[in-house]
Amino acid sequence: MFDVLRRPARAFVVVLLAVALGGTSVLGQSESVPPPVGSSAPDAPLTSPRPSETPSVPRVRPLADSEVFGFLPYWELGGAAQSVDLDRLTTLAWFGVEANPRGKLVRQTSSGGVPPGYRGWTDPAWKALMAEAQAKGVRVVLTIERFSWDAGARARTIKLLGNPKSRTRLAQEIATELTATGADGVNLDFEPMPAEVRDDFTLFVRELRSVLEATRPGLQITFDITASVDTYDIPALVADDAADAVFLMAYDFIGSRATQSGSIAPLVEPETHFDIVTTVDQLLAVADPASVLLGLPWYGRAWTTKGPEPFSPTRSGRNLTGPGISLYEDALGIARENGRGYDPIAATAWTTYVRRGCDTCPEAWRQVWYDDVDGFGAKIRYALERGLRGIGMWALGYTGGLPGMWTVIDLAHGDLVDTTGPTGRASVTPGTLGKHAGLPVADGPVSVELRVTDEQGGSGPAFVRLSNDAAVDTTGELVDGATWPSTASVEWSPVDGQVVVPPAPQPTPTPKPGKKKSNKPRPTATPAPSEAPVYAGARAIHVQWRDIAGNWSTPVAVDVWYAPEGALGPTPSASPVASGSADAPAESTAPGSPGTSGPTGTPTPTPSPSSTRVGTPP
Repeated sequence: MFDVLRRPARAFVVVLLAVALGGTSVLGQSESVPPPVGSSAPDAPLTSPRPSETPSVPRVRPLADSEVFGFLPYWELGGAAQSVDLDRLTTLAWFGVEANPRGKLVRQTSSGGVPPGYRGWTDPAWKALMAEAQAKGVRVVLTIERFSWDAGARARTIKLLGNPKSRTRLAQEIATELTATGADGVNLDFEPMPAEVRDDFTLFVRELRSVLEATRPGLQITFDITASVDTYDIPALVADDAADAVFLMAYDFIGSRATQSGSIAPLVEPETHFDIVTTVDQLLAVADPASVLLGLPWYGRAWTTKGPEPFSPTRSGRNLTGPGISLYEDALGIARENGRGYDPIAATAWTTYVRRGCDTCPEAWRQVWYDDVDGFGAKIRYALERGLRGIGMWALGYTGGLPGMWTVIDLAHGDLVDTTGPTGRASVTPGTLGKHAGLPVADGPVSVELRVTDEQGGSGPAFVRLSNDAAVDTTGELVDGATWPSTASVEWSPVDGQVVVPPAPQPTPTPKPGKKKSNKPRPTATPAPSEAPVYAGARAIHVQWRDIAGNWSTPVAVDVWYAPEGALGPTPSASPVASGSADAPAESTAPGSPGTSGPTGTPTPTPSPSSTRVGTPP
């Protein structure tokens, strides 16, 4: 086990930045997009309707005072009832429907099929969710996709935006679709923006605003941007005659081809400065904070690495598992098995484990970086401190039915206050070695069974921490040890350091008659260890829990009798002795002090499940 106390130097800054900026599908929503398809639907008329008169007062922008904007991809519709919290959203965006180079929404492919994004948009399950959302006051918008991550796609985007007739047709198609479905607006996901049509995109957004105002005043328009802020004319795009807000996709700052593992959404990246803080600074230099939404990831990335330490160089090869996406729900499951580390500078969690790429492939280190409740909360608080209009998530469904990330939204906005720590119990069930001196006997790692409850109306359990030392810091957190996302059991060794079985007493031999007694010392049964020995005897395992709000419980101690190699002999006086109860699991009834977890150690990795559900974020 180890604790992460500092970040190692990273030597590939220039290469990493080049990959993040220039690699295909590095930023934004491109990796989830199916190949562009054509449409056989007839062309719409090319005459744009205009407002009957120019409003004499500034337009009322259809955004909440504090936006919570969530994308629901079509592939997550099936689990939306369990994963989407409509009580916390202000805008629900359907992802999505493609725009083709002629300015038409792709409702049908050239082969006669229906693209999955449009099929989902017309699905009865989506229509029911949409009606429920609107009944709760949530705005429902349609995301229009137009991607340019490869040469062919880029050419199609240029063809669309560079043609005034195609722009007009697309504006009309969007207005028609919103009218037909009763949707509340549109999200434009044009990424990245080719330099040749930067100004044409601005003209399109202005024309779209004019068409929508004539159709139904007050419809919402947002547009998504990558971290390359200057590729969009932001001041013009968020002017009163254009969009309501810009959605900054503050993720995939490094991509699958990164040369080092790390956060895909670092709050601060001190070496490259390619991070959320720097990008928001650039954006706020040209836009009012009230027109900016900070988009955050509910997914992470996984790489095969050269070692278990954070920021380890990545590896690739024929017999190694390639880089991949790990949804929040899956990343949390991996961390429950292998332990959780946290980098407070990037405000991102990570976990390390061992995996084989195939049955005959060699074992290799694997590392996942993802935003958990701490990282997500830190970035929401940053957005609020900067006065941004709100936050957003890619993507709804990626948390499964887990409520923690939704609770973070309530905590950050002050809708939930929790100052009381959880209460927990820990126990070790006697195994085949039975009991000794009233304690379960262990000759190696033991399974510590864990039970935790939080007060009614509390924020809920988030983490559990184990240590062989009772010392805590000023926040009430155990100083040594390792942390896991809250789980029902943890494999834990009750000792640190070198284990020594005390040698059995040796009788003094009787010298043979006529033989002189030797003064040379006899060798002991066990050679002297290079480190301080750890003898058999009673040991205390200290356990504590933390809730999402940051409150640590008072640690509890569960005792075992440690018997290395099965030795149950007496404990030498130098051996530390457990201080907790010898017969029953201890229980905490008093809360600990509020605090947030800093860098934590990761236990010795164990193999992860052979496969995890892999999503494809934007």
